[in-house]
Amino acid sequence: MAGALSYQLVTFISENHSDMIHSVLKRFIFEEKDYLDIQAGLIEEIHSVKLDGFRIKTIKVAESADDSVKLTVVVEADLEVKGLGGRDYETESAQQWFAVSLSGQLDDGFNNLTVLRVEEYYKSPFKREQALSPSLVPYFAKDDFDNIAEDFLREFCPEMLSAPMALPVTGVVERMGLRIRELDLSRNLVLFGMMVFGDTSVVYYNKERQCFDKTIIKGGTILVDPNVFFERNLGCWNNTVIHECVHWWKHRKHHEFFRMIDDEYSLVSCRVRETERIKDIWTDEDWMEWHANGIAPRILMPKATVLLKIDEYKSSLAMAFPQATTLETLEYVIINLAEFYHVSKQAAKIRLLDLGYREAEPLFNYIDDHYVGAYSYATGSLDENQTYNISMKDSMREYLSNCDFKELIDSGDFVYVDSHFVVNDKKYVERTSCSDLRLTDYAKLHIDECCIRFALETNKKWKPEGDKYLEDGLFRKAVSDFERVPVYCTDEHNQALTSVAKDSKHLVSMTLEFLEFNKKTADYNFAQTAYAHIERLGISQQRFYDTTLLDDRQFRKLKSGNPKSPSFDTAMAICIGLDLGLEYGVPLLEKAAMSLENKEKAPYKMLLACYRGRSIFECNEFLTEQGAKLLREKEYRSVLSLSP
Repeated sequence: MAGALSYQLVTFISENHSDMIHSVLKRFIFEEKDYLDIQAGLIEEIHSVKLDGFRIKTIKVAESADDSVKLTVVVEADLEVKGLGGRDYETESAQQWFAVSLSGQLDDGFNNLTVLRVEEYYKSPFKREQALSPSLVPYFAKDDFDNIAEDFLREFCPEMLSAPMALPVTGVVERMGLRIRELDLSRNLVLFGMMVFGDTSVVYYNKERQCFDKTIIKGGTILVDPNVFFERNLGCWNNTVIHECVHWWKHRKHHEFFRMIDDEYSLVSCRVRETERIKDIWTDEDWMEWHANGIAPRILMPKATVLLKIDEYKSSLAMAFPQATTLETLEYVIINLAEFYHVSKQAAKIRLLDLGYREAEPLFNYIDDHYVGAYSYATGSLDENQTYNISMKDSMREYLSNCDFKELIDSGDFVYVDSHFVVNDKKYVERTSCSDLRLTDYAKLHIDECCIRFALETNKKWKPEGDKYLEDGLFRKAVSDFERVPVYCTDEHNQALTSVAKDSKHLVSMTLEFLEFNKKTADYNFAQTAYAHIERLGISQQRFYDTTLLDDRQFRKLKSGNPKSPSFDTAMAICIGLDLGLEYGVPLLEKAAMSLENKEKAPYKMLLACYRGRSIFECNEFLTEQGAKLLREKEYRSVLSLSP
């Protein structure tokens, strides 16, 4: 991508400004011929140097405070050199590299391109500061983000740096000369916001007509989906607006670059190009999203004042509750920071992590569309590249790709509770009145004692999922900005925990009850065994209907001991509805000549092994994510359609 864009910039300058470069280069060579370091073969005393031609080798771009940019055009010049040689007056050809520095105004393309200086070119180390890519995207490192955020505030809201205060978001937008307009950018809040750089036609979702439509939007408009506020919160709305402000502040020149190289750009401003889901190399759009994602929260919560507020909240809680734990203190700090700065709790937590408060890691984790409850672990049991949390989606990835993890799951020694894989023991896991599983209070305070630990590894193929680039606007995708994935490894912690789990499986274990049930049903068929489970668990007929989505006809078949084997869909619905787990579920499926030992059936095995105490509705949500066939799909969708 960068190479192609560099070629486009070189082509543009070559096609539009070669005469000017040739003229200034010719004059420079004529005036400075006595001082040039020209290697001219046999000529010992140079009398004249003539420029025959040149080729642009590369163009370096640098930032300016205003709308202008500085271009350093590096050229290889063909020279005709004349002078005295060893025996006679000689003419030689030579090549010499020069740097022509230009400055141009970016406003609907390049304007007022002027020459700053010409000099011989000598290669020098790359300096990131003020440098732009060939497509005019800044080079930023994560360590720069706090300073960049302070630069933004010094320009648009200096009072924010003097004392702790919430950023007046709409006021900052006005100071930047921008405007905000709310518009439904998608049907299901796929897009949070959009920065419109130039007058263009924008696609939006027309709720009244229930279809997509177009409308003309003026340049300098921040579009925000109104559902960001109603379905998320004010903090998310603020972050979206400032995110787009960063795009305008730091990426407007990139936009003008595209207008510069494409005369028809404004006529195709609504053309959408969707990037690949996973890529090895980041595009300019990826980098710009990373910039805005990292800088916007630091603008809303500048480092200097956030540190003051953290100390203030820690002190006030310590005075009121001297016995408060570190976890309780940080939870209090996060809640108050979010309220004070008008940001989300998740944003406040991430800010704490950025500032070195690694103890905040267990708080306000948002996994599988819900917040994970607070928990704690022994100091030193977890570093910044490890976690006890894992989503079901990542669990499935590990299950299919990691033999050690698959073996651990298939053992039935661990259950999946609140985004943790926990030792299957009553000391750590208990059932609620609704038969759901939850961590015990003891487990929440001793996560390191009972939960599998995962290493966080950089996903080299990570790409912000589904990001779209509209050529007259940059979209904000409603996805978490994570680029590391949890990976299971058989480290010392996990090996020790696995040994403990083998002796601690008490929720559904090889107890006398289990052995007696197997002995009693050894000669039973599928229906007889399933009904024996119903009696064992004391499940009423109505509860059977509710938990399995099966009907009265299916219940009668089980009660009568129907010898005919059921469909896989029916068999799995019974296993899930009765919460049989692997220990009871696999033997039951075997009586219907069914196996879960293939890749296609892996999601169902994962449900039996780990998704204990979950309803068939929750299980179908997981199957939907995996692209697997839903259980009792017709009945499932029928019930959903009746839900308010």
